[in-house]
Amino acid sequence: DVCASDLFRVSVYPVVGDEEASTAQRVVVFADDQTALVRLDRARKEFLSNVSHELRTPLSSIKLMLETVLEAPDEEARELFLPQALSQVDRLVALVGQLLEQARAESGQLKLELREIDLEEVLRPILSSFEPQAANKGISLELVPLRPVRVEADPDRLSQVFVNLVDNALRHTTSGGRVKIELDAHGSD
Repeated sequence: DVCASDLFRVSVYPVVGDEEASTAQRVVVFADDQTALVRLDRARKEFLSNVSHELRTPLSSIKLMLETVLEAPDEEARELFLPQALSQVDRLVALVGQLLEQARAESGQLKLELREIDLEEVLRPILSSFEPQAANKGISLELVPLRPVRVEADPDRLSQVFVNLVDNALRHTTSGGRVKIELDAHGSD
């Protein structure tokens, strides 16, 4: 089945040495479906654009903060900007780690180590690591364990999910706002 959005590369080759074709030219036509390749190339370009943006933003922030500290080397500037710069470096390290994990997952080299874990034990250190960032933006960050929740998961992969969620929540919450995570179990299992 061919759709209007399908893309083909068509190659036309003349048949040389055809004695019967005195007035008519015989050709061989090859049509190669390029639809999947074009979509893959589009997805690759979008991915690279997103990664470039995600890397450039914290790098620009780090550079600006460090330049400010160098130009005004007083204690107040250091206390204000160096923790923020370190937070952005941590964000970059996490992003690069995620990219490496993605590459491992796509190549089939990612091994999951499933075990039963307590979500509160996973979330507490993650939220603690985001406290300085939340405080700098004037955002309240809280964890409310309504009841213990245990799941079977790979703790490292689950931590990555929660780091991404908390990071996104903080980036998209305005100053004076609140990021609240409630833990509760539903259902019989």
